[in-house]
Amino acid sequence: MSYPLRRHARLILLALGLWAWFITQRVEADGPREILIGDASAFQQGTLEGVILTSRGELIPGERFERLAIDEESLAFSVAVDSRGRVYAGTGPRGTIYSAEDGAPTRFGEVDGMLVSALAIGPKDVLYAAALPGAKIYRFDRRGKRELLAKLEDAEHIWALVYDERRKALIAATGPNGKLFSIDTRGNVREIFASDSSHLLSLALEPEGSLLVGTDGEALLYRIHSDDRAELLLDLNENEIRGILPLKDGIYLVANEMPAPPPAAKLEAQDQLMNQLDRAKHGKGRLYRLDASGRFERLLARLDGHFTAIAESSAARPLITQAGKGRIFTIDEEDQPAIVGDLEDEQLLGIVTSRKSGVFIVSGNGAAIHRPENGSRSFTSRVYDMGFGTQLGRIAARGEGLIEFSTRTGPRKTPDDSWTDWSTPIRTPGPVRSPSNRFFQIRATFPEPGHAILRALRISYLSANQPARVTNIRIETDEKAEAGSTLRQLAWDVENPDGDDLRYRLFFRAEGQSLERPITREDTIHRTNRYAWDIAGIPDGYYRVIVEASDELANSPDRTLKRRTESAPLLVDHHAPEIVELRTEGGKVIGKAIDSFSDLSKIELAIDGQPYRLYDPLDGIIDSPEEEFAIELKDLQGGTYLISVRVTDAAGNSAVREIEMTIPR
Repeated sequence: MSYPLRRHARLILLALGLWAWFITQRVEADGPREILIGDASAFQQGTLEGVILTSRGELIPGERFERLAIDEESLAFSVAVDSRGRVYAGTGPRGTIYSAEDGAPTRFGEVDGMLVSALAIGPKDVLYAAALPGAKIYRFDRRGKRELLAKLEDAEHIWALVYDERRKALIAATGPNGKLFSIDTRGNVREIFASDSSHLLSLALEPEGSLLVGTDGEALLYRIHSDDRAELLLDLNENEIRGILPLKDGIYLVANEMPAPPPAAKLEAQDQLMNQLDRAKHGKGRLYRLDASGRFERLLARLDGHFTAIAESSAARPLITQAGKGRIFTIDEEDQPAIVGDLEDEQLLGIVTSRKSGVFIVSGNGAAIHRPENGSRSFTSRVYDMGFGTQLGRIAARGEGLIEFSTRTGPRKTPDDSWTDWSTPIRTPGPVRSPSNRFFQIRATFPEPGHAILRALRISYLSANQPARVTNIRIETDEKAEAGSTLRQLAWDVENPDGDDLRYRLFFRAEGQSLERPITREDTIHRTNRYAWDIAGIPDGYYRVIVEASDELANSPDRTLKRRTESAPLLVDHHAPEIVELRTEGGKVIGKAIDSFSDLSKIELAIDGQPYRLYDPLDGIIDSPEEEFAIELKDLQGGTYLISVRVTDAAGNSAVREIEMTIPR
């Protein structure tokens, strides 16, 4: 399977977006909270049905589409519309063409191939269809009678077709030899251009009669003049030009940067074609414009999906489809991007326009034709997780014209039968009419055609207050504390699900007693989860510290929650241990460490001012208030050394003594 076909396949599966968008959920610490949907980034996260998201971040009524399913097929890949408004869709993997006028699509004809890769309309509404693989071109009359027009011998794939009235011929862009062919009404084939690229992917006719051709690989744009002279106009950094649209203000180009293709495979069966399509990966899409003066500029860029097709709107502006999320873009007269459609299907693969009938789009991942229809236009927000016990407030909006608002709620993230129906709509600010539940959606509807603008939506709510939870109350060792300091660093962990500002009150009581005494002052607000506790007036012993976390700073008195947590017994010990009977004998430092209240925790030794090292007591484990030690210093050379011994108790109190040791030379 050739590289461009695999790229075509990627059109079915790929992502789509305009900016990196999100919806704002604003939090006020001391009262109601709100959901604010008020710019392009917020509206983008919802679903747009028949509305336009303008470059100013406003919603206005746009084109609404009806989905005409083609249930028998996997994807609709190519599209064309005749002068009477009949639309044709080329599908795969069975090479069938469907048509639709006023009703559902019906089977129109078929080609000898797995995919109808291109369609074009000729004089008297003759339909031309290209088959892939095989590079065969068929001609159909309006009744579906088929005849083989030509088999292109020096090609395998046909990527684009256009009928050239001045040449009185059908033009075909092909691969894998990068050739452009002219086929007259009798089926006579003439090569009119051969490029160095493997594939010619896109075609367009300029008003004066020249042909514009886009390539694969180096993303080259050629102009083929009426005398078949080729002129290279552009060499882009991307690796394909997918669509070309000449308008009055310049030539618009859809170019993509596509990832490396999967390994090639021969297309010998339908399942192999669909397997290649399913393996497609998305690329990066860009829209450019080249004007008559030679000015070249980029108007739109997407990093998370590539563009699939381009067509002219009724307002003479470009319409661009992108695979991924079912959206259609345009560039307004101020060269600003806007979303003009958000369809049910996510994989939009082709677009064509008709002055009589409007816009037609084909899609994959379940083939369908999308055509204009009447009806209301709407914006539906994404689903919000409001938390448990939330009280919903009021809906407010900024805009103009007639707009209706309705809501629904449910217990699950994905709306299903457990959700409520959409509420009775309101047209003026008012309370949410849906019952409170964890998940919430809002919909704005434009019920009538005409002038209307939605600039912003705001929904207020009051979350159920949740208490903060304190754990792991402890005294931390402060290595920088001065000797003899009576300050102890209390610390604790806290879980604060609401993110409220918290106030902490601290108390303590002696172990075995019930009387609590305050550590913090009531007239001082303590906000952090650390506190320097002065134990100067507290006798030695074990104490329990109580930390009360209160969210009174963020809530009214009726909603304030307080939770108290008591620590495990914490040791208060003012007295450092002692080092007695310190001496040196036979290369050993011998002595005893004694503490009057606490167990000892460390015995350390340093030589000549070097860093302290830990040593074990004589019994091998330091676990009591009295420990003997005899530390042998084996690696010392002959000479005199100053030995420093430091012992520490469980409360962090330390004592240090020094002694000289002489090693015979």
